[in-house]
Amino acid sequence: MMFLEDKTHRIRFQFTPKHCSWMNQIENWFSFLQKRVIKNGQFRSVEILEENKDAFTIL
Repeated sequence: MMFLEDKTHRIRFQFTPKHCSWMNQIENWFSFLQKRVIKNGQFRSVEILEENKDAFTIL
């Protein structure tokens, strides 16, 4: 453990607790997007999917 705590090393590890991570917010946003836009949608092309995603994001 002392090796990892040595501040003279070029690479250091930084641990972020999962319960307060910004990743939780991103995961929530993608879950919301999936439930509101993607789940029941029928998209004839990727462009139409992107347009729906963009319209939802602007709201």
